[in-house]
Amino acid sequence: MKHPFCRSIQYALALVCLFCPIYSIVNFKLNSKAPFEVEGEISNCIDSINAFNVSLDSLKVSYYTAPNTECKLVRFDEKFEAAAKVLEGKHLVMIGDSLTRYQYLSLVYFLESGKFSSPHPSQTWEKEYNSWNQFYQITNHRLNGNEVCDCFRVKMNETEIINENRYYHNPLTNVRITYLQWFGSVGMGYHPDILKLAQSRDSFEIALTICHPGTCDPRDPTFVKTNPNAFIKNVIADLNPHFVVMNCGHWKRCGSQLEIKQTVAAAVNILEKLGLSSKNFIWKSTTHALRQPNSHEYLNVIHDSGAQVMPAYNITYEYFMLSKDLQLELPFTAYTDNLHFREFVYRELNIFMLNMLANS
Repeated sequence: MKHPFCRSIQYALALVCLFCPIYSIVNFKLNSKAPFEVEGEISNCIDSINAFNVSLDSLKVSYYTAPNTECKLVRFDEKFEAAAKVLEGKHLVMIGDSLTRYQYLSLVYFLESGKFSSPHPSQTWEKEYNSWNQFYQITNHRLNGNEVCDCFRVKMNETEIINENRYYHNPLTNVRITYLQWFGSVGMGYHPDILKLAQSRDSFEIALTICHPGTCDPRDPTFVKTNPNAFIKNVIADLNPHFVVMNCGHWKRCGSQLEIKQTVAAAVNILEKLGLSSKNFIWKSTTHALRQPNSHEYLNVIHDSGAQVMPAYNITYEYFMLSKDLQLELPFTAYTDNLHFREFVYRELNIFMLNMLANS
């Protein structure tokens, strides 16, 4: 048994290694004739996982279905082409708060560079930038022209109007991922023309020229304010999604259980009309937070719908417990503040999600 001080030093060294800047950006093109590297490796035990553990050496998560019975998931961070193959020709739609935004940014950066670790300033932490516009512009620029960022923060009548919808399409790998902002009772918003233009590569190029990060204007009369239920029922089919991943995070007044049930049922209904399974809808459980209550009030409703639940809370809780065991506090933890995480945590969330998608 290692002395707690030695364990703390080991943890700190692991953090230092993971924070070393990586500056190379590489464009990948899939070999369409290559076999799916992980075919046959996707674990069918993922639905039976009930225990989690974070390695002190690598800060990677291991999964167990019973004591000493490990469920080995595919390490997609070591199998770039396999990760892209899971999403090739498909459209993943992610709806949620800033934690979902950072998970999205982690994933698309990986799909562009082959790395989950980005150079400074971090792809997954806005506070390392001088302004929100700089954050929008740099995180968008790193995606090599493959993202339309309908993003802005504008003050109108002393009220800040916030919108961040990101549409990613890599024509070389034929991967499409959309992030749509949902901040609880604040609702959702979108420019219908930008959303429509981003759905095909030809018009995607047009969207890139008319909507620059930080400059799209909410005073545009075409800008639509809505809520998740209405968006799912009236708009999401236009995105032709193959997977929908959704979470409200720590925002208050996300809706009653009945409202969430109706929203999930509408999403599942649309996916089934597209010939897909109810399991292609994934509700991401709310990640663990420091000094703030965590909510699981919607999970029974999600299970009843036939959709899947991603155990984001369980995964992130393990990082909290590791820090607690080592008696570490901010900034020497896996957290960047009381709610958000360092890049390696989003990496683990994305690896788990990719295994879920490959299993759907």
